[in-house]
Amino acid sequence: MFVTDGRSADTAAEEIARLERMSRRLEAAKIALLDRVDRSRVYAADGHFSARIMMRLHGQLSGMEAAQRGRVMKCPRDLPAVQAAYADGLIGTDQVRRIARVWANPRVQEMLPVCEAEFLVAAQELEFPDFDLFCREWESRVDQEGAADKAAGRDRRRDIRLVQDYNGFWDLRGRMMSLDGGELRDPRQDGRGRTAGRHRAGQGRTRR
Repeated sequence: MFVTDGRSADTAAEEIARLERMSRRLEAAKIALLDRVDRSRVYAADGHFSARIMMRLHGQLSGMEAAQRGRVMKCPRDLPAVQAAYADGLIGTDQVRRIARVWANPRVQEMLPVCEAEFLVAAQELEFPDFDLFCREWESRVDQEGAADKAAGRDRRRDIRLVQDYNGFWDLRGRMMSLDGGELRDPRQDGRGRTAGRHRAGQGRTRR
């Protein structure tokens, strides 16, 4: 029985959870089918270069959706517990796709199966924003090289200059990360990003 009047919060919550679990099982079945097509290479007999292309054409999917499914298809091969939980509807498509994004980093692929149980518990118990944070923090800890590359990239993107205009005013101009900007921001700045209390060079001298 489906909710039609929306007057019972308990019933609505039960229906949401039930339908979501059904949807997860269906999505997992799509990935399982894609995996079988990929392993058997039957897509070649249909004239396609890959299983992903075959699913995109016959399923009338966008290229982005087909790519997402292709990534998820490869990830569970190394994570059987995640695959089983997904097939049973215990974890959602968003969580599985987030795990697949972590798995796509070649520098952490060997460690991810070792920590599969940890990811599985987090996927089931955490709200998605918290799970996303869990994944980012885990990947940063394991992929020290990648974290160092990101830090170096942030340094390269910094560009700070002190510029004087023709009226003698000085402006501090630059591009930096949000935290750096927040520390430098003067609460007296006007809408143009200029400090209201700035002084013109030579201001205060008595004109003759």
